[in-house]
Amino acid sequence: MGEQPPQDPYQGQPPQDPYQGQPPYQGQPQDQPYPGQPPYQGQAPFPGRAQFPGQAQFPGQAPFPGQAPFPGQAPYQGQQPYQGQPFGPPPGSQPAYYGGYSPPGWEPRRRRRRHAVRGGLIALGIFVVIGIAAIVAGRTSSESAQSSGPAVSVPSISVPSISLPSLGAGSKLAAAPVGSAVVLTGINQAEKMAVTAVTVFSHPRGASYLDTADQGDRLYAVQFRLHDTGSTTYSDALMLDAAVVDAAGKSYKATFADVAGCASFPASVNIAAGQSSLGCLVFDVPQNARITLVQFTLDAGLGPQTGQWRIPA
Repeated sequence: MGEQPPQDPYQGQPPQDPYQGQPPYQGQPQDQPYPGQPPYQGQAPFPGRAQFPGQAQFPGQAPFPGQAPFPGQAPYQGQQPYQGQPFGPPPGSQPAYYGGYSPPGWEPRRRRRRHAVRGGLIALGIFVVIGIAAIVAGRTSSESAQSSGPAVSVPSISVPSISLPSLGAGSKLAAAPVGSAVVLTGINQAEKMAVTAVTVFSHPRGASYLDTADQGDRLYAVQFRLHDTGSTTYSDALMLDAAVVDAAGKSYKATFADVAGCASFPASVNIAAGQSSLGCLVFDVPQNARITLVQFTLDAGLGPQTGQWRIPA
């Protein structure tokens, strides 16, 4: 007969629970190690708890710096007990940087105060010495050059005199009555102008409240007509051409004021040959002054001729 395979003795039986019938687990005491298990060698007790019974201190472990050794434990063999390290760098060395904080007991080195007056006096003395040395050196070099160099004679140069026509000192023409035309010549021979003193306003009224005379004075106006009889255009600022003269011989130049009833000349005129221009020039004269003459000179008063007109008393 053939050999049969072995049979399982538990075949056909239901599985059994090995913990069936045992009392429930009551838990393990927290302060006692597991029964029968020695504590872990080298493990320090949990903070706040007592050391496990029968557990020795970890061999060869040094106490934490600043902490007293565990009771009953001797220092590590071959190693001196920790004596502590003094704070700060070694004596004689430079203080270390502590991130913005100075070490205890350390004071910064006081800087010596420099006197501004003393420094200024020293600088002034240096400049004086340099200046004296420069003067002495220059004088010495000049004397040596004069003593060693030959004398040089400079020939005299005669500059011929040039006669220029005097401006503003034009000849005064005979006084004409108001309303008459007087022909005047300018600096340029091509400039010729027939000037007429048309009307005189002895007490005019200002054109606006801004056109007033100075304190104690009054406005005085003369209307002129200019006719260009020359061969070129005449350009000028007529306010500089005219003047009035009082009985005492004092003259008064024109101002920027305007009067009512007589339009003023513009600040600058351009009169073409054969053309005419009409306008007033206003003067500021003393209140009691008696005007006896009116004068007109071309080219801003620098022309060679001056026309005159008599003012009746």
